[in-house]
Amino acid sequence: PAAGVFTQAAWDRDRKRLVLDLLNYNERAAGVNFDLSALGLKAGTAEIRELFADSPMAHITSATPNAIRRENSQRKLAALDNLTVTARPFSITQVIVERR
Repeated sequence: PAAGVFTQAAWDRDRKRLVLDLLNYNERAAGVNFDLSALGLKAGTAEIRELFADSPMAHITSATPNAIRRENSQRKLAALDNLTVTARPFSITQVIVERR
C-alpha cells in the first residue's frame, strides 16, 4: 500500500469470513490489491463498510452532524485470486468476504 495507508487481514473466529481492513490517512483515494490466491476462495459476495470524511480532523457536533459519513454496499466477486479495494480519502474501509 501507499504511504499513509494501513491494511489488515484476518479470519473471523469460525474461519467463515475473511475480514480486510484499510485505513487511509491520505487526501487521495488509494487502491490496495490483496493477493488471496493461496486461500482457495470461490466466487461470492463481499460486504463493504466505509466511514469517511472531508478531513482527518472531522468530528461530529450539533453543527456538523454529517461530518463523518457511512456507506454500506455489496459487491459480487467473480474470482477471489486478487481483490482490489479502493479506499476513499480520510477513510476506514472494511471488506467482509464470505468463505464458500
